[in-house]
Amino acid sequence: MQLIIDSGNTKTKFALYQKHQEIKTLSVFNALAEATLIELIESHKINTCILSSVSLTHEPLKKILSNHIQELYDLNDGLNYPIDIAYLTPQTLGKDRIAMACAANKQFKHQSSLIISFGSCVTYNFISQDAFHGGAISPGVFTRFKSLNQDTANLPLIETLDTTPQLGKNTHQSITSGVLNGIAHEVQGFIDYYKENHGLNNVIFCGADAFYFDRVLKSANFVEPNYVIRGLKCILEQQQ
Repeated sequence: MQLIIDSGNTKTKFALYQKHQEIKTLSVFNALAEATLIELIESHKINTCILSSVSLTHEPLKKILSNHIQELYDLNDGLNYPIDIAYLTPQTLGKDRIAMACAANKQFKHQSSLIISFGSCVTYNFISQDAFHGGAISPGVFTRFKSLNQDTANLPLIETLDTTPQLGKNTHQSITSGVLNGIAHEVQGFIDYYKENHGLNNVIFCGADAFYFDRVLKSANFVEPNYVIRGLKCILEQQQ
């Protein structure tokens, strides 16, 4: 049995695979309790694991895994990827972005794709000719909401994603319009740019807020919140 772990800024996602079949997924805020993780490993007889982590819990999590799993692959250690990395500073490239690129390259082989991930950040990840070329990073929905609340004296904290009018008639609507409609316009602008300048074939939405922006924009031809997991599975297959 294989365990795939995507540890992000706010959530950690676990996926169990039996060969190529996904058996179970689990998503938790912050870290899974050590005893629960060990029970998961032992009860499912996990012998192989791949770990991608951008969180502060990386080293404690890796220590637990290395003590209980025979084959452990850590993206922070530098692995062989099924895609070329044409990025000027590959050492600073987020491992989640690499995983998404690998997933898209397998799904849409030899095509150009823009993978847009909606999480703590909105990341734009462009691949073509079987290589990751780069993209853009901007603040995500709740990062923007928190910033408006924390960095001003009177603006309230908004914590829900609601369909919002372009013209805000009160402060709540004005904030949600600025953040949600602002991101929507930003996303559509990048999509249009890549179509006009790079012959874009595919648009993929992923991450926690992917379905919301798919409903608003209807610009993606594929939507999968757990796309990083899919990419990590591709990378794991490359190692074996």
